[in-house]
Amino acid sequence: MHGRNWSIEGSNLKVVLLFLSALGILSPILLDGCADSSRTLPWYSECALPAEGVDGWVEICVSPPVDEEGYTTDGVSNFTIGTRRLRKWDKDYRFILENNDPFDGITGMNHMGDGAYFSGKLYVPIETWNQCPNVENQSFAVFDANTLKRLEVHNVVAFQNEVSGMAIAPNEGPHGLIYSTSFCDNEHIYMYDLPTFAPVGSIELSPRLSSMQGVAYRSGKLYISAGVAKAVFQVSLTGKVLGKLYSDLDALEVEGLDFSQDEIRWLVITNGVPNVHYIRYFQ
Repeated sequence: MHGRNWSIEGSNLKVVLLFLSALGILSPILLDGCADSSRTLPWYSECALPAEGVDGWVEICVSPPVDEEGYTTDGVSNFTIGTRRLRKWDKDYRFILENNDPFDGITGMNHMGDGAYFSGKLYVPIETWNQCPNVENQSFAVFDANTLKRLEVHNVVAFQNEVSGMAIAPNEGPHGLIYSTSFCDNEHIYMYDLPTFAPVGSIELSPRLSSMQGVAYRSGKLYISAGVAKAVFQVSLTGKVLGKLYSDLDALEVEGLDFSQDEIRWLVITNGVPNVHYIRYFQ
């Protein structure tokens, strides 16, 4: 979310409860049966295919309230990333465990971005956020996906001016690549060697994408969540923006995303409530 103010609109009690759940003050389990304040779509467990004849990218359901910065999955569990919290849920968003102190032992860190799951680990960008361009301590943290304990931290201050999202591409480059977006840089996607986190280079975007909040990799393409457009864009590995796949102009903020499963799972904040939106292509 990168320091923007977001609040609940109106006095609807249900919205207040959802907001408390998003902050972790109230368990989402207690809200079973509540609908998203801005949507008529069902929860994840009630996902339904669109009517016959509907094609293109279609939003089929949303999750219960989660965290506000990022989302990823291993195909079984759901992982959500807050500014200063990691949480793990089962496939139906029943809470499993959390890490409320991901910066333990690190001085000055105050913000996490959109992460990615790979091979039993969560890769999450972390930093000291003070609004663009005053960002410090840009780093990549690695967490155990089973326990959510932090395993490693790799500093990338010398190469990238802000870290908003990470995607893992294990079959790109000699040993696999990490692609990383910057909220403060609308021109580049940065690349790192997967095993060593060493900088590899950058891709220049054409056209530019403003306020990038997250990135996902799938089958030789990147998928970027862009905040100003409130949309998901498909981008080639040479930096050419191939098109806008889906937008949500009603969103207060659009955040991280994952495309490791059958659908794009996109974290969107509407009326102060962060939910994962499931968007699938039909033809």
